[in-house]
Amino acid sequence: MSTETNDSSLTAGATVGLALGLALGVGALLERHDYFLALPTYWPADAVSATLNGLASWGWPISRTEAVLLVHAGVGLVGGGLVGWVLGPFCRRLKLKRGGLVPLALLGVLAVWAVAIVIWSRRGLAATWVPGWVLGAALLVWTLGFALGVNRLLHRGWSRGVILVACGLLLLVGGWVWRSQVPSFSSASVQLNRPAHPVLLIGLDAASWANLDLSIEAGAMPVLEALKTRSAWGELESQDPTWSPVIWTTIATGRGPSKHGILDFSKDGVPYSSNSRTAWAFWDLLPTYGAQSSFHYWWASWPAEEVDGRIVTDRFQQQGLDQRVYPPEEQGRIDEILRRASQKAPSVEDVLGGVPSDGFGERHAIKLGVLEEFLLRDEFVTEMSVDAIEDGRFDLVSVYLRGIDAIGHKFWEWHYQETAPFFAQWVYGETDQDQRILGPVVRNVDSLIDGWVSRVLEAAGPDWNVVIVSDHGMRATVPRSDGAEPETGTHHRSGLILMAGPDVKEDFVIRGASIYDVFPTIMYLMGLPVARDLPGRILFEALNAPEGELPMVAWLDRYEDRPLGDPTPIRTDKDEGYLERLKALGYVVD
Repeated sequence: MSTETNDSSLTAGATVGLALGLALGVGALLERHDYFLALPTYWPADAVSATLNGLASWGWPISRTEAVLLVHAGVGLVGGGLVGWVLGPFCRRLKLKRGGLVPLALLGVLAVWAVAIVIWSRRGLAATWVPGWVLGAALLVWTLGFALGVNRLLHRGWSRGVILVACGLLLLVGGWVWRSQVPSFSSASVQLNRPAHPVLLIGLDAASWANLDLSIEAGAMPVLEALKTRSAWGELESQDPTWSPVIWTTIATGRGPSKHGILDFSKDGVPYSSNSRTAWAFWDLLPTYGAQSSFHYWWASWPAEEVDGRIVTDRFQQQGLDQRVYPPEEQGRIDEILRRASQKAPSVEDVLGGVPSDGFGERHAIKLGVLEEFLLRDEFVTEMSVDAIEDGRFDLVSVYLRGIDAIGHKFWEWHYQETAPFFAQWVYGETDQDQRILGPVVRNVDSLIDGWVSRVLEAAGPDWNVVIVSDHGMRATVPRSDGAEPETGTHHRSGLILMAGPDVKEDFVIRGASIYDVFPTIMYLMGLPVARDLPGRILFEALNAPEGELPMVAWLDRYEDRPLGDPTPIRTDKDEGYLERLKALGYVVD
């Protein structure tokens, strides 16, 4: 095979691969309904996370969109080039010009199309062949148009190529310089610089901008819309598996699962308990530096740890368990808050889209039970958080609202039919008789979340720094279940972050943030020591430096070892009921 033919085939394959890679990257960004290009995503998602974290740690944070396109385009470029090189002898025998670009494009599109059809069929999508033909035609038109255009550009001569490469490098360097313009800061050994501003940490389980922006545009979340305009915000990269106890413990500790010890919902049939956590969390680390926190309903927080602050555990409503709250003298106060919340919580009827028809309650008994449970739970958490803010003792208060996640698992099919009917009808099939009643539920819950956030923001006032984060997002999924109740919503790895307050920039887009960055950023905002061995980074670029320099960082090489006992989850006679409830919510399957 001649060198010219070999080079031509390699170039043709690379351009075809680049075209397909970019197409798949765009498909991967359709996070609300990524079935249109639903190829296996675990290793690309890991590569995207590595790219985000790596570039951010090097001083060049990029957005998740940029990272997705970069990873997919790069893999396609390399893979396509290798295919073109391998098929070079075949192209030479056929005497094909440009290294057989058109046959390579047809071959690549056919391979992607076939894999997509197989995956869709195995997932049991309600329709497969119609979107399959649409996908094949779209990929073919895109790939041929893109590859032919790039190929023609590459063969116009070396001078134009040099100019093109030079312009690309110039843009790259310019972007790096522009992105690297973050305020300077001082570094110091352990020397506390406690600011006057406490921190309000709001957790919105399963929230992502891809979904909440729809509710914002519909006018259902005016508080979050207004807050977004005066904040630093962006996407927050999660990790697989997107299990709530694992991710929220990472957010509270700054450590990965192998370091903090919470690896699932349960171990050997026993829910993970607080003694299983092997890393410092906010609530037990802050008192060592003279600060207090109040955390409510955080995962794997039972039994309540004896710390200087307040903890209301995730199993508080399981009557008969000891150590559901600390300090124990707060028990009566929290019971009274629960009583008030029970009276104020919205009803199921408040979020339905009309008057149910006959038999509605029987058809959707589990869904309606979940909805009622989380309307009360999020009202309760809001009341506790407002109480903690008004108490005045606490430097960090958490508000953890789980409604978006729980309701998404159960009601996403009807929400999806309402917001994206083209995709929804071939994922789920035609709408059912209850579409009018169930379609508005997700958006109405978003509106309630907005109201709960509004109440805690009003209680905090302008002097608090606010950090809103989620553990992952929510998207449609083919209905599946271990029983009679299908789950129609599942997780994707793109969550959200929003920061606002006196120490945060306004109208700033955060790029390259991950769940590991929340802990060190909050510690720095509070003027507390930050360990150098934390895997995350402080989001300096989002913070206000009115005099051009941020306050010094109180660096530590590492935190002192946390006193540990037996990490085996504590077994109780309430565990079976607790796990059955998690199964009903869609969190756990047999």
